[in-house]
Amino acid sequence: MTQTQASGGASGGRLGRATLPHTAAFWLAAVVFFLVFAVSAAPSPLYGVYQAEWKFSAITLTAVFAIYAFFLLVGLLFFGSLSDHLGRRRVISVALFGNAVVCVLFLTAHGVGQLFVARALQGVAVGVATSALGAALIDLQPEGSGLAPVLSTAAPLWGVGVGGLGASALVQYGPSPTHLVWWLLLGACFVGGLGVLTIPETSVARPGLLASLRPSVGIPSQARSTFATTAPILVAPWALNGFYLSLGPSLAGEVLRSRNLLWGGLVIFVLSGFAGTASIVFRARSARTAMMTGCSALVAGAAITFGAVAARSAVAFLVGTGVAGIGAGLAFLGSFRVLSALASPGQRASLISVIFIASYAAFSIPVVIAGVATSRFGLHRTALVYSAVIAALVGLALLSLLLRGRAPTPNVDLARDPVGAAHRYQRPDESRRRLRPPAAHQTVGTENQMNDASGLQRIVVGIDGSMSSMNALRWAVQQAQLTGSVVQTVMAWQYPPAGMVSPVPADLDVKAESRQALDAAIGRVISGASPIEVNGVVEEGEPGPTLVRASKDASLLVVGSRGHGELVGMLIGSVSQYCVTHAHCPVVVLRGPVA
Repeated sequence: MTQTQASGGASGGRLGRATLPHTAAFWLAAVVFFLVFAVSAAPSPLYGVYQAEWKFSAITLTAVFAIYAFFLLVGLLFFGSLSDHLGRRRVISVALFGNAVVCVLFLTAHGVGQLFVARALQGVAVGVATSALGAALIDLQPEGSGLAPVLSTAAPLWGVGVGGLGASALVQYGPSPTHLVWWLLLGACFVGGLGVLTIPETSVARPGLLASLRPSVGIPSQARSTFATTAPILVAPWALNGFYLSLGPSLAGEVLRSRNLLWGGLVIFVLSGFAGTASIVFRARSARTAMMTGCSALVAGAAITFGAVAARSAVAFLVGTGVAGIGAGLAFLGSFRVLSALASPGQRASLISVIFIASYAAFSIPVVIAGVATSRFGLHRTALVYSAVIAALVGLALLSLLLRGRAPTPNVDLARDPVGAAHRYQRPDESRRRLRPPAAHQTVGTENQMNDASGLQRIVVGIDGSMSSMNALRWAVQQAQLTGSVVQTVMAWQYPPAGMVSPVPADLDVKAESRQALDAAIGRVISGASPIEVNGVVEEGEPGPTLVRASKDASLLVVGSRGHGELVGMLIGSVSQYCVTHAHCPVVVLRGPVA
């Protein structure tokens, strides 16, 4: 049963537009998420058909795959926040239209050049759709269900598996091998697009679109050593997935001694399906358990696959693929959660961008190298070396973790600063230090109240959990004492973007985490009684535009410089630069510690 939106406003709907109830819309968004990745996996079984028809090399084949991975990363990094500014429904619809165009390009393809164009466009469309659909699932999920992280993990992986298997079956047994699958997917995209129009809009249009196109990339200093240790565990699953999605069908035909294309789709289904299922089944386990179990399974799977390829054993090859799939899902799940827990909410988006860059680089670059090796040494030998390298890479990382005695733990105070100082979380009310009991000029720290009603001067400070922002807050407090101003701290927060694997814990509450981190930051700077009023605001959105909005009617905006190292430390970060350019009041950028 649908309900009719009477007006636009927050929902962004048109007069009389019929929309689904939130629960039905949630499941529809999950189906669309599945569809987007099913379309993305459909070319994999067809690569061999195109290669035989157009006589291109394995290098070209892997390059076609790699360009998809590159543009998917571009879509995630540069356009991942579009739906925050343009609306979820509009962005998802555009992404589905892009996938429909991809289907048309494949239908009319007469050479490898069109494959490159189709896969590049598909990469951008999938990247844009992934972020918008992940956010829509979080917005629409039934309250208290925790289903959004589960489905944002399962839908893409199962979509890849089912898309690869379904396409191979249609190519093998259906008429017109290179056309029927694309006609069916074109129709599915059209139906999905009509369905998306019935999803209620959950994102209010907001300014700052151009600023959102600038990705925030960086590793917090407190996470760098852990990132270096876990990097092999982070990238190995993606290198394995890339190999299976590009050369996997060809390898399956060689190992299984069969020209039946269904085997190629089956190995993709086994790898992706087992990875998605394992990520869900083990999602409640600790990051250490997931990472260690995943590493062990990934090493075992790669070893079994190596033996299967060497012996040309069909059963062992499928078993090895399944075990490797379980290991890939758990290894990435554990390493992602270990790393993301080492960043404060204000630093998490930058760190996740680095994780995506490393992951999609591993998803594409080794595959191109494998394509070059295949052209010279053959697919059989290349697969043996590839499996051995994956096993060795993860094995060495696992040994390093065991020698250290324990894996890094994600149970890290989100307010921890780069030099390791931590402050116990306090209740929000405890973080407000006032000169006198509540009076008419008191402000309330909520995202809906960005201005002080007292008539006092207001100094706004941007907080992201870094030492640089702590220095900015200390300076602002000193300045407020001299001028009799109120200090308002602001922390922007965003949901982590969903990737091909989105191992976000089901109980994650980014807004609550941001509130806690902001309270802890205020508590570290202001201990005991304070002669000034300091309050905190947490607001969803990009840091730069959020601070600029908060600067309206403020007397001063204070931000830290996020430069690293001797040379870069002389510069200011992108958020600071944005504030300097767009703020409605004078801006102070703190480059170093406050005396």
